[in-house]
Amino acid sequence: MTTTLSHAPARTWRARHTPPATRTAVLSVSGMPRELRSHVERAMESCLRSEPAQVPPGTDLVAADWFTRWERDRTEELFYAVRCRQVLTGTVAELEKLDHTLQSLADDHGFQATIRRQ
Repeated sequence: MTTTLSHAPARTWRARHTPPATRTAVLSVSGMPRELRSHVERAMESCLRSEPAQVPPGTDLVAADWFTRWERDRTEELFYAVRCRQVLTGTVAELEKLDHTLQSLADDHGFQATIRRQ
């Protein structure tokens, strides 16, 4: 008995199941009561589920941002206001979900939060 195999079309699993492309964005928060830091960080954790981008080549690993760097916001009258500027990566859907979540939090508590996509 002879079996002949025909050449299958050039489809691969990767071609059909490629994960969505990640994008870079910059999160800017200002005038936020410091008690809300954990809320913002939980929102980032729950919304940004894709793998983060690697540190660019040549970056000093000691100076790289491995966490959200919060600092006192001296432009606000509130003594306990904080701000941050954080580069993020995620899919378009993840970044939109985070933007919506943070806008809702900012509207409820009177601070500024923006996500600017690169």
